[in-house]
Amino acid sequence: MKKNRAFLVLALAAAIIAFVPASVFAGGKSDSGKPKVTIWWSTTADNINAYEEGIHKTYPQYDIEWVRYPGEDLKTQTRLGFASGAAPDVTMTNAAETFHEYIDQGYALDITDEYFKRGWDKRTYPEFQAANSKNGRVYGISITGMHLWQTVYYNKTRLDAMGIRIPNRITIDDFLKIAAQVKANGMQPIAFGDRDGWPAILLIGDYLLQSSDPSLIDRLNSGQAHWDTSPEARAAVDAMVRMAKGGAFVPGWESQDHNAAIQSFIGGICAMLYNGTWWGSNVDGGINGVPFELGSFTLPLINANSSPKGTQFWSDMVIFINSKTKNLQAAYDVVDYMSTEEHARALARDEGTFTGNPAVNASIQLAPIFMTEPLTMQANLPKMGYMDHAFPIPTIEVMKVELQKAMTGAESVDQALKNIEASHAAERARR
Repeated sequence: MKKNRAFLVLALAAAIIAFVPASVFAGGKSDSGKPKVTIWWSTTADNINAYEEGIHKTYPQYDIEWVRYPGEDLKTQTRLGFASGAAPDVTMTNAAETFHEYIDQGYALDITDEYFKRGWDKRTYPEFQAANSKNGRVYGISITGMHLWQTVYYNKTRLDAMGIRIPNRITIDDFLKIAAQVKANGMQPIAFGDRDGWPAILLIGDYLLQSSDPSLIDRLNSGQAHWDTSPEARAAVDAMVRMAKGGAFVPGWESQDHNAAIQSFIGGICAMLYNGTWWGSNVDGGINGVPFELGSFTLPLINANSSPKGTQFWSDMVIFINSKTKNLQAAYDVVDYMSTEEHARALARDEGTFTGNPAVNASIQLAPIFMTEPLTMQANLPKMGYMDHAFPIPTIEVMKVELQKAMTGAESVDQALKNIEASHAAERARR
């Protein structure tokens, strides 16, 4: 079965590559005689794009070709490009398990020597460096924004008018009483849309980090811990079920798109929103375009003794070099240019978020709502990647289905955990 799946991927890659201009994959030198380097990248906003395009002036000795895709398309095209042998010189992909697939298959170049010679280790966090390494060797640099979760935002204007006050930390049991008050006043509680499954994956990430520190993720991946016997995993899924069945979320959350959920918060249908800090980019005018005063509180706690023990505080996209590039020096220079403080500051201006660069984070000022305690208290917690990239992709897909079944009551928590464990056990056995 595994051979058939690999064959299908290669066949699909060949079919897609056939429609891409051959110049995209040209290596060596361009028609001008200059060393050529091709970059596959995501589409970007104004400040980042202006900085990135400035690479042509910084390195006029190279012929640098950009090929830009929307985020999800970039992931797909990069995977297919490497599978077909027609990959770019430099690109980026998701951190954690996704990136390690490129390392394990020999696609990502070992950049260790250049990494330390150029001081790239000073541009990132130790946790990110460790995550982008294998056997003590470094293969990439995390360079994108860090969008913290573990936070619920609320319409302070409307809740103040209802006489509802929410403390910064509140248990699930106490929060469900507030959710009932909100509904009694004609609004829905938390905007949440799990149609595509990934919001629940982020939610279990936050609840796992209320029951354990990030080492639990490593133990689940290694088989030292198991989903169906781990008390921490059980506590996290139980918390999600209590929230869903207790009426914490807008009705129909299981079939609603999460981007639509964000708009239901902005439009005044829902009083609250559970989301990473990136949600402001979905608002006309950005975070400053929100038409009411914002408040925030920590995701409702499992119980009175709970507190966050870790954070999904991660620069999720990793820039790396094709191990078969024909222009190594040019590729190194591209990575250098794309990992500077200047690039991180441009990103912060566009996205209004923390970056993967510690020096930049020490000096930037974000929108006031992103400088409140539910977010700032996470800065010194142990860090981990976003949960939707923490486990093998097949297991993540099973989790999406099983978590929703448990939250809607279609399946018991015990059965959901057994099914997740069965998938994860199969993936562990492949490695």
